[in-house]
Amino acid sequence: MITQITKLKYFGIFSDFKCTEATVRPFKRFNLVYGWNGSGKSTLTKLFACLEKRKIIEDFNEADFSIMIADQLPLTQHNISDNNLNIRVFNEDFVTDNIQWNIEKSAKSILILSEEKIEEKKKLDFLKNQIIIQETLEKGEQLNLANKMASRDNFLSSTAKTIKEAFKIIDTSDKHYFNYNKAKLENFIASNTEDLQSTDAILNPEALVDLTTSIKPISKSELDFELKDPLSDKILEAEEKIKNILKTSIVTDSIKRLEENSEIQTWVERGLEIHRNHRSENCEYCMQVIPAERKTELESHFNDEYKKFILRIDVALEWSKTVSWSLVELPDASAVYDEFQKDFLIIKGNLIEQYAKTGELLAEWTKLLEEKKANPFKPIKWALEEINDSLSLIVELTEKVNAIKSEHNGKTKNFDDVLTSQKSRLETHYCSEAVREEKYFVLLEEIEALETAIAKIKDTIKDKTKAAYDIEKELTDEVKGAAQFNDMLHSFLGRDDISLQFIPAERGYKILRKGSVSRAKNLSEGEKTAIAFIYFIIKLRENGNDIKNTIVVVDDPVSSLDSNHLIHAYSFLKGKCSEVKQLFVLTHNFNFFKLIRDWIFYINPAEGDKNFYVIDPKINNDKRQSVIVNANNFLIKYNSEYHYLFFKINEYATRDDLQMEDMYVIANLSRRFIESLITFKYPKKEKDIWSKFKKIEFDEVKKAKVYKFINLHSHNDKIESHEGFGDNLFAEGKPLVTTVMEFIRAIDEHHYDELISISNN
Repeated sequence: MITQITKLKYFGIFSDFKCTEATVRPFKRFNLVYGWNGSGKSTLTKLFACLEKRKIIEDFNEADFSIMIADQLPLTQHNISDNNLNIRVFNEDFVTDNIQWNIEKSAKSILILSEEKIEEKKKLDFLKNQIIIQETLEKGEQLNLANKMASRDNFLSSTAKTIKEAFKIIDTSDKHYFNYNKAKLENFIASNTEDLQSTDAILNPEALVDLTTSIKPISKSELDFELKDPLSDKILEAEEKIKNILKTSIVTDSIKRLEENSEIQTWVERGLEIHRNHRSENCEYCMQVIPAERKTELESHFNDEYKKFILRIDVALEWSKTVSWSLVELPDASAVYDEFQKDFLIIKGNLIEQYAKTGELLAEWTKLLEEKKANPFKPIKWALEEINDSLSLIVELTEKVNAIKSEHNGKTKNFDDVLTSQKSRLETHYCSEAVREEKYFVLLEEIEALETAIAKIKDTIKDKTKAAYDIEKELTDEVKGAAQFNDMLHSFLGRDDISLQFIPAERGYKILRKGSVSRAKNLSEGEKTAIAFIYFIIKLRENGNDIKNTIVVVDDPVSSLDSNHLIHAYSFLKGKCSEVKQLFVLTHNFNFFKLIRDWIFYINPAEGDKNFYVIDPKINNDKRQSVIVNANNFLIKYNSEYHYLFFKINEYATRDDLQMEDMYVIANLSRRFIESLITFKYPKKEKDIWSKFKKIEFDEVKKAKVYKFINLHSHNDKIESHEGFGDNLFAEGKPLVTTVMEFIRAIDEHHYDELISISNN
């Protein structure tokens, strides 16, 4: 059973209601709630309707409540869909949802169980039980799915935040990453699933630093240096030729002294050429005649083979001295994009080193050739380092530096595209790290599996629901439902001129007047109330519903009924709902309140006074705000609302903490009480209430204040604003309420003293 409403906020007039067992007694099996029109009765029944429908109904989406259930966790707006209460609510919404007073429309069916098909009923009960099991299973899977999806959303949110912060450090101008969120991350993962799972998706620390460094929104100029192949093949070919020259010994009639003295040989060779050119017969040095034998000897020494060999040496020397062997000027590393700078610096340094080393080797070649030329008859042993290793390294370094140049220039030419690609690569790294660490793809598989399982469960529920519906259709007798309804309605009204007739094609009922085949027109409010209430009473047992396991909530079934029909409504409620699991009756009609009150006393005389409550509307900041309170003795012990009104006025008169908003309530109470008292005291018809006021011997100024005070309210129990009404009157507070009490005493002092005596007891 429902034991207490401990909190009800943002629910219409119940804007901030709270209670405990110390302030409001827990609900019993039978509960009676009294409240004037506009106090919040219908609003409270909408809370029960939320429990019936297992969802927050429209207009109360911000509701915040807590309802205590015996032996269960409290029901709140968060778990309302999980409640298992079997509850039925009669209020205006029930009537609107089930009965169409429009003569063109039909009332919904009443499904009465056929008594002959017991086995089919068992099968139906089994199916319904299976549906409940499947629905429970679905709720469990839905909860698992919700948890998995929450984990997925948390992962996406936290990972997106990490990526967003990482990119903020690198580049705040990229709006895509500056506003990075879980939706962008989810789309990226979905579009790059295969890449994220590849073995090279996650960068090593050094590569991550390089990539992060590369993502700067600053474009650099293209590199324009030209670094060519160092003519390796020609140099290697020259090396072989020089080796051959150095190891070659020419065959001549050599002069030993000249062979052994290269300086003399060079001097003599040059001198011989000078004498030949000048056709000198005498030695230009000593002027002696050069002997013919000496000439022949020298010519044999410096013969044609010798000359050809020397020419080879000269050619080699010329090549070695003129070969261009200098590294073109390479730019400073700062001209290169950050991600290439480290490699560029290393390669540049190695190139400079290797070019210098190779240049030194070429210089050594020149020295050896000069030495060979000075003494062409003597072989020279090759003892230099092979140049091939240096050349190979230079070729390799040249290719690398040209590759850096190419990447650098390519990035400059396609800067935006390259930057986008680099950022995507970095995004891939972060995503891949996260999805692997959190096993994101496993989580997605689990979500998909749960969704598939839930879909299958829903299909099962759908199939079983259809099967149950088919059986139910065979088991139920809507014509019988109409017959039961008509019997009750005719008994209720005391006449049989209104009936329901089942329309198979519409699967509903039309309301007929006796002797007519057309739908009834111009139903009175009393007739509508009777039809709606009896319709509700019958539907309590629809489809074999167990009334003993049902919580029933009834909101004012007597709004438009006369006193005779009021007794019928009471009798129907008493007769049809005495076995319910729990009953809540809410009414503004004091006579109906008395009937239900006395019935509850009769059922449980020991605790009958603990079953009664009042919805008390307060005024706070010019807004009505209702609360639920325990009913006082005037409602419980006496058979008139009149006593209750006096009790409330007297209660306010004894308080010292009256607020401005209390005065509105006091004015309404005073108007209702004084109007009843003075009309009874002076029953003769007058043109207005002031005419009766004039008959009371009382201070005229105070009398005018009371009259003005109580006429702040209209007779529909709702506070209205009156232009020109002075707030100064309300500001008097307790003195004004005291004046009201004095005026009541002036109307009938003996009657007043009796009421005071009752109030004090």
